[in-house]
Amino acid sequence: MRLWGQIYKDGERVCDALIPLDIKKKTELKAHEEQILVCLSSLSHDLDIERPVIVKKHMNDIYTFGRVVFRPQDFVESVDFDRFVVEVIPDE
Repeated sequence: MRLWGQIYKDGERVCDALIPLDIKKKTELKAHEEQILVCLSSLSHDLDIERPVIVKKHMNDIYTFGRVVFRPQDFVESVDFDRFVVEVIPDE
């Protein structure tokens, strides 16, 4: 599996990045929370943004929907984009 991070500004995707996850099935996501948090930090670094504040709702969205959306209010500092979307991409 991989995590795909995408930054949107004014409704357009302006950049994205992929990070590999050492997880085989979506049902295993919850058991590997620490790895997901490390990958979210790596995605943020690769996209040159600060890591958002991650709360239980964000993690539940990843576990349930395989997708989470971070809004500007999810960041400590102000950001110049509308949303940071992270999706779980299964291996084919």
